[in-house]
Order: sequence, then C-alpha cells, then structure tokens
Amino acid sequence: MISLQVNLDMSVALARMVTPEDLQAMTRHAGDDLRDLLKNHFIDRSQQTGSRNYWAGAAEATESHMEGRTARVTVSHTGVRLHLLGGTVRATGRISPVTGRPTKSLLVPGPDSPLRKRRITLAEAGIPQEEIMVLYSVKSRMPYLARVQERKRMYKGWKQKITPLGLLLKSVTHDPDRTVLPSDAELTDAVKTSAVDTLATSISNRLNKHE
Repeated sequence: MISLQVNLDMSVALARMVTPEDLQAMTRHAGDDLRDLLKNHFIDRSQQTGSRNYWAGAAEATESHMEGRTARVTVSHTGVRLHLLGGTVRATGRISPVTGRPTKSLLVPGPDSPLRKRRITLAEAGIPQEEIMVLYSVKSRMPYLARVQERKRMYKGWKQKITPLGLLLKSVTHDPDRTVLPSDAELTDAVKTSAVDTLATSISNRLNKHE
C-alpha cells in the first residue's frame, strides 16, 4: 500500500485569520484534491502503458480520509508500491485459482502472449484447465505455460495448436519507477492550491455574512 499524508502548518501571521474549522476544511479538501490528482495520474498511465485494467484498478483503489487533523491518501491496489520502490517478487505458494494447487512459479507473459495483448490474468482468460500445460523451450529448456488445443486436422505436421502464455519464473525483480506517482512538485502544488482556494472561499463567506 502507498500512503500519503497532508499536514498543514500556518505561519504566525496567517494563523490569526484561520480558525480551527478553516484548518480542518483546508486539510480535508487538500486530501481530496490529492486523491483526485493520483486517480487522474493512474488513468493517464493506463492509457500510456496499455495496462488499462491494472492502472484503472489503482485509480479505483485510491481513497482519502481524515485522521484527526491529518488527511491521509492511500492506494491499496496490489503491486503499486512495488512498481514505485522496486523489489523482487516470488511465488507465494497460495492456491492457484486456475490449477487448484499451490503456486511454485510466477507467470510472466511475453509480448505475443494473449494475456499481455488482452491485459488479462490467466484466471480471467477462461481457458479450460485441461488445455493448460507446462512445456519446455527447445533452445533454453526454460519452462513456460501454454494453451494446447487439439486440432481436427494436421497443420504443418502438428495435431495440436500451441499458444505460449508466459514464462514460469521463480522470481522477478522490478526496478524502481518514480513516475508511478506525480512529481513532488505536482503533489505539493496540488495541496497548496487546494488549501489556498479553500481558505479564500471561507474568508469570503465570512465577509459576506457581515455585509
């Protein structure tokens, strides 16, 4: 999970104009605007990378809430923190929804895999379990997962149609990617702009009441 928090500190001069209610509203709105900035960033990223389902899920999993005088923005989508900070992923050993057995390897789809092209998981592909097989590359001897379908007729000397789905690896290492989030300048600017706008609206409303 990624967690960002917003704490607003007022200067001595400005503090005389800001009520506790103002500060609470400024913090809450800043958190909401920071949340919206992240959501839009993830949506833009989904269009740029082609991983629409994944980054759209990140946008949906971005929320903001108040914790006392602090606004907290969280991104709970699995893997976003890993993309941001980098690290090594290994098979969890959890039961696979496809095979019903503990996972021992990670499935890494290649550029020609229908999973990569359609941006879906193996479970979402709906491939019959009896057509999913582990094969080995003739050149590298590396294991890969494939869909093997029986043909009614021979084709180029083969009775089966083999569609590679992805390599089976024990671990995968991701490099850090700071572009997963907006830049520090964009994050700071979003908070400052929101706080100033909220305070200006609050002061204007108070002045209008006294006219």
